Amino acid sequence: MSAHFNAKYKEKGSIFQGGYKGRTVHDDMYLRQLVPYVMVKNVFELYPGGYTKALNKFDDAWEWGSKKYPFSSLPDYVGKSDFPIVEKGIVGEMFPTAVSFKAHAKEILFSRAGVSEDLRVLAFD
Repeated sequence: MSAHFNAKYKEKGSIFQGGYKGRTVHDDMYLRQLVPYVMVKNVFELYPGGYTKALNKFDDAWEWGSKKYPFSSLPDYVGKSDFPIVEKGIVGEMFPTAVSFKAHAKEILFSRAGVSEDLRVLAFD
């Protein structure tokens, strides 16, 4: 894989250079922030126009990510898909409905982006 990547992009060395940095999730509060940040933000970064546009058009980006982007487990957590390899486990228990997951993801992403509560109501709802 790295040989193909290096040839295509005229790079050399391993694809993931540098040390691996892992972090243990010790509590539910951290997990509740981590899940939408990783699952939704990564998909939103691939939204046509980028992450900022995805935040500005949150509902459109959410639909795109949950229907049209097939390389994520997001559709499984919002009820648009049910792949047998996705085991929802504790995350499914934390967010039992698509509506609760979407609302929480929106809150986390906007707060991480520094969007104030007032602007969220005016600009994004």
